[in-house]
Amino acid sequence: MPAISGEIKPEDVAAASVLLQCLQASKSNHSENGAAQLQNGWKPSKELADAIEALAEEARRALPDVTVGLWPGAAKAEPYDEMRDEKGHCRAAYAGVIKEMDQILNRKPRRINDFKAESEKCFKGDNRLYHIPRMLTQPEAAKITAGVAQRAQALRRLVMDVNSRKEMKVGQLGCVRSGALPRDVFNRIAARAGEQWTQNLVQKEADSKKLYWNIWYGPDIIRGPCEHGHEFYVVEDNLGYVGGFGDLPLARQVLLGEANGSKGFPELKPHLEPANAERLYEEMANHYKRQVAEGEKVVVLYYHRSVRDDNEDRRLVTLLRQKGLVPVQLPDEKGPREDQPRLLVRHGRVLLAPAKTTTSQKDLGSDRRPVRRRGSPVKQPAPHEEPVGLVVLLSEPTDVQPGHPSTKLRSAIDEARSRISAYEEMEKKEVMKASRNEKSLVSMKAKVEFLDTDGNKSSLQMKGGKLIWTWTDKNTNQSERIDGPIRYNAGSGRLTFGESYHYKPDAEGLKKLEQAWQMSDHPIEAERARRCAAELREAVESVGQVIGERDSKNARDQLFRVLRRDDKEGWQRLMEGKQGVPGLLEAYYKGRVKVANGPGLILVEDKELCSYMDQLIRHYLGEEPLLRTIPTRSFAGEADLIHSVFDIPSTQPNVVVKRVDGRGGNAVWVGAKLPRQEFLAARSLVAAEPEAFIVQRYTALSKVDGQITDLRGPAFITSSDEALSGGPGVAISPVLWGRGVPADSSNGKVNISDAGFEFAVATATLC
Repeated sequence: MPAISGEIKPEDVAAASVLLQCLQASKSNHSENGAAQLQNGWKPSKELADAIEALAEEARRALPDVTVGLWPGAAKAEPYDEMRDEKGHCRAAYAGVIKEMDQILNRKPRRINDFKAESEKCFKGDNRLYHIPRMLTQPEAAKITAGVAQRAQALRRLVMDVNSRKEMKVGQLGCVRSGALPRDVFNRIAARAGEQWTQNLVQKEADSKKLYWNIWYGPDIIRGPCEHGHEFYVVEDNLGYVGGFGDLPLARQVLLGEANGSKGFPELKPHLEPANAERLYEEMANHYKRQVAEGEKVVVLYYHRSVRDDNEDRRLVTLLRQKGLVPVQLPDEKGPREDQPRLLVRHGRVLLAPAKTTTSQKDLGSDRRPVRRRGSPVKQPAPHEEPVGLVVLLSEPTDVQPGHPSTKLRSAIDEARSRISAYEEMEKKEVMKASRNEKSLVSMKAKVEFLDTDGNKSSLQMKGGKLIWTWTDKNTNQSERIDGPIRYNAGSGRLTFGESYHYKPDAEGLKKLEQAWQMSDHPIEAERARRCAAELREAVESVGQVIGERDSKNARDQLFRVLRRDDKEGWQRLMEGKQGVPGLLEAYYKGRVKVANGPGLILVEDKELCSYMDQLIRHYLGEEPLLRTIPTRSFAGEADLIHSVFDIPSTQPNVVVKRVDGRGGNAVWVGAKLPRQEFLAARSLVAAEPEAFIVQRYTALSKVDGQITDLRGPAFITSSDEALSGGPGVAISPVLWGRGVPADSSNGKVNISDAGFEFAVATATLC
């Protein structure tokens, strides 16, 4: 191609930028930038791709100073107004609702003002409802629920594909062979999951196909801006015990004044399509009951308030109890309480033991002779124990049996992260309370021997990467050996260990030390906390790395060693203590009890996997996705992506950086909503662990009455081929869950815990 000559115009630069973006999109085949080549799975021919590459290379040669950001213009796209069109007219889905609300506003505006506190009271103080519902047209509602079912079916097929192998060979997976899920991506996701393969845990090879599994599912769904055709997108797939499942009936009841303590707005009812908000719970409970033998119970394990003080848990427990399931509180580290129903595992069978009761002598009647003083308790006969056929976990599997092979590594990762947070907090507190003179001697460049001012001999040196201080008393010749780091006070010039042992080097010794020591400005306790956190963090990061297509077993063992060394009693208590239900998972993998929301499914929850769902739908179902995934790329797969995201300022407003295993809005950086320095703070984290982060195109969330909103589609997926509302093995809720936050004060994330609230989601009548 001839060299470019003459003046380079801005439109030439723009064209070159588009070429580069098209080329990148054609390579990844799971990005989206509005270019036509990505519609309906279209890919450029080899000749066209080669031509684009040649043009792009010429642009790079001719314009060496031009840098191209990701998804240019994404932040400038106007968010979709759910309620009103471009001329300010009310959209058809909201027409009836807004007419009623305008009349209420004109006649009794206090009803709207009082609704906030009224709804918060109905939600027991942990939530509230917006006074305008999130409305959908009937075609929109049908498309979303069908799209949720479609994604659930593809995830189900993926899990079945994984479990159907006698031994886990990645190259044999259908989705890997077809290229729908690249081999290196699957390996990364599997390594991060930190779970044993089902094939390694069941008694017989054939049992991995038969092992029952069930997991709740709720993808987060948004509507894109006008520039993207108002399409609905999936931001991420949530699995396990997903938020929102407990509030579907209550939201509608509070809105319409049908809940205790709610006056609500019954005038809206004619404008909302009737919907059975409890259908999912009924379908769920009936499915679970069909999975157990006659006389066996279905138990729901839920957290004690001291662990998770969330009223939604209680609402969900109540709904499932009403459908015939038996709630049982998950024991904490003290073990089960005998005054409450509890699960026992005896001879490999799971049993439900009712609460033990005591009766006072005065309650026995006058025909019994008291054998104890009046009012003393009398033990009753042992209660009847009933067999349990299925256990539903409203908890993390790691809290049910932390030391089981299926959960041990995940338990260790969670424990390490908890300790890291505690050490980081400790470090901050120690720095705050320490004087400016307090420092830490952390290492030596060379061995130094010196005398203190009392004539005692000392030496400081590094051995095996550790700082060693050896001190010898001049009178007794007895020596003490102390491992570093070592406390040093710059004001007094003293080295200290323990609470009362202070040694001041003489002038000559201090000169030699100053030439060889490495000093930290952190006080000693802060330095120790920093080191402990760093060691734990390195161990956790190593677990998620893939070596030769296998996660590193050495890294797992090293993590266990670090945790044990850091707190031996805490580690033993976690692995061998009374927490949870010991023996439950052994019974599960032997086929003696079924478990919902159990272990072995973290793999499908990974945010990097979410970016390949469109391809997986095409591979497993032979269909085009009804709900497309927000364009997503992984830092692990692209060496230059860190530069493109963080070093090109124009990229920041167009991207969202996420950790692949983050939850609840944690570890999310919305570039459009952050100052430059706060956004750049994520760079070092991504550079240290690129395989743990993704970047998504920023997509402005749609608005209702000035509140940004999203949706969640509750469903559950099961290994059973039973015909359910979403097809074989998939059940979906006809009612969606909605959230919102004020647009003016939003950080770009929709979280109930961050000034957020719920929307009642409804379908408009005759629309």
